[in-house]
Amino acid sequence: MLTTTNNNLVGEIIGWILIVGTLLSYIPQYYRMQKRKNTEGISEYMLISGSISSITNLIGTIQINLDKIKVCPQATEVKDNCYNVLMPLIQLFTPGICIFVFYLYFIYYTRYSNRVMFIDQKKDIYFNFGAFCLIIGILVVFIICQDTIEIIKEALSIQITGNVLNVISAIFSLLMWIPQIRKTKNLKKNGSLSILTLSIHGAGCGLTIIYQFIFNSHNIWVVLCYIIAFICEFTIVFMCIYYNKIKSTIKYNTSYNLKNKSTIKNNYENNLRKNLLENEKL
Repeated sequence: MLTTTNNNLVGEIIGWILIVGTLLSYIPQYYRMQKRKNTEGISEYMLISGSISSITNLIGTIQINLDKIKVCPQATEVKDNCYNVLMPLIQLFTPGICIFVFYLYFIYYTRYSNRVMFIDQKKDIYFNFGAFCLIIGILVVFIICQDTIEIIKEALSIQITGNVLNVISAIFSLLMWIPQIRKTKNLKKNGSLSILTLSIHGAGCGLTIIYQFIFNSHNIWVVLCYIIAFICEFTIVFMCIYYNKIKSTIKYNTSYNLKNKSTIKNNYENNLRKNLLENEKL
């Protein structure tokens, strides 16, 4: 059985593994897009929904822990000091930054790979990005107003708002992966989507559930978006592996058939020459 000190140490190690692991896990995805210089197989709505999901999850968790954050500078116990209180929030902040950079990469390489884009396509990309920024702006303004305007403060407690934001985060997490699952199903390959990054993320989501739920005693609403992401990401990984296996099998069979045809043709030509030589002798 773990003591409180050992429990804090294990939690701290897992937290840093998740932070560093999240930052490193996006490198294969950024590299794959940079190498291929296109966004084939990647859903824009996945990136928009994922960014909103990460931000609402972070703000919702801050709301739930606001009392602890305010008193952490005066905390006497180690588990309540600012480092231990803010560590889980930093861990939740990291995926949000990474997926937002992923979204910017998507915008850049969509334009890069489609230099002769229709005006409507360009408008769609910029409109979606503008709408995303507007949603985040409204959310931030609401949170600021909630803490300063008494009417809103009385109507909605910070704890309720925090839980509502985490539920919204879970909804956007589901909305995030449905378009990507559909896109992968239609394309029947991963394209510019990195299977390695998805696999690491899926494992990271599982570890985040353990870290936030067990070691930091957060409620189910905080980790609900990660439960959904865990299921959906591994679904996409298995889909990509399945489609790649089918593609590999078809390629092998095609190559094998071509080789057989070539062998049959060579045998026929050799037999024909042999027969001609025999006839000449006769």
